[in-house]
Amino acid sequence: MLADSSFVSRSREGLRGVLSRSGVDHGVLIPCEDDWVRAIADLIDHGAGSFMSTTPPRSVVECLVDKRAFARTLDELGVDRPRTFEVHSVGDLAQIEDDELPSFFLKPHDSQRFVKEFHMKAFPLTTRDEAARLLERALRGGHEVLAQERISGPPQNHVFIDGFVDRRGRVLGLLARRRFRMYPPRFGNSTDTVTIPLPEVADAVESLRRLFAGIGFHGMFDAEFKRAGVAGPHKIIEVNARPWWQIELARAAGVDVVRMAYADALGQDVDPIPRYRLGRRWVHTFPDLRARWEGPRGRWPHTDPHEGWFSARHAVFRWSDPAPGLSEVMRVARVALDLGLGREP
Repeated sequence: MLADSSFVSRSREGLRGVLSRSGVDHGVLIPCEDDWVRAIADLIDHGAGSFMSTTPPRSVVECLVDKRAFARTLDELGVDRPRTFEVHSVGDLAQIEDDELPSFFLKPHDSQRFVKEFHMKAFPLTTRDEAARLLERALRGGHEVLAQERISGPPQNHVFIDGFVDRRGRVLGLLARRRFRMYPPRFGNSTDTVTIPLPEVADAVESLRRLFAGIGFHGMFDAEFKRAGVAGPHKIIEVNARPWWQIELARAAGVDVVRMAYADALGQDVDPIPRYRLGRRWVHTFPDLRARWEGPRGRWPHTDPHEGWFSARHAVFRWSDPAPGLSEVMRVARVALDLGLGREP
């Protein structure tokens, strides 16, 4: 990190200023949040000097980051997705029948800003009155939103396709992984995920290839899909055009997307990776323990038929770098103490 991003304008000019003050005269830029994806794409579009990146052009980035643009792009390309409606006022909710409301949620165009304000990814809907109240709350905050169908089914129905596309549009690395648990249970993040064979998600891979060819995408990516049952189609939920939480799992499985992106940004040829290791596992330790405690009771992890829970790649715990793990233990201890004393953590 060149600077604490919380004090830097997440824009082309803000980034240009940071780079000019950094004392670094050249390098490869890799964004880790959607605002920085936009900023780096904008910088590259307008000339970044001796700085390089595999981030796609701003027009391509907006097709993925802006949820309204994403929905429209999927429709134009014929890519299967959950039912989605644009919602500008309470009247627009009339497109959804009363008995269907609990299967929909309000989803922001700009997820990052929404999460910062409301500390949740979306608003679940139940009754008509509550839907109107939540919509008005979002609109008062200046958020543009969509109403999207929530695909039923357990966390295991979520799959992810991760990989890398080079500057010539070649998909050089692909891997699939399945979610086993998530937290929070409704609109949360994966806490336990395992690599699986690509043929299990062939329709999702085909949808992703069609999307990327249609918009001219290149760079590293993480795409989320979900199916309603064991035989239904995988419908695309979102695509991250940047590193993601479980990126270490890709490297552990043999698809080092960061190294591929770095070499491609330097103009070097990158060899395709035809296969990867199956059964490799990633766990976010404390949220996963909470998901196990609050969710359906299942088998203890070491009895699972793939890489064991204790030998998995853990999000913040690593013997070679213990500081993040110790920081996480201290954070959890502070939260537990606050809750025990009746204070807001």
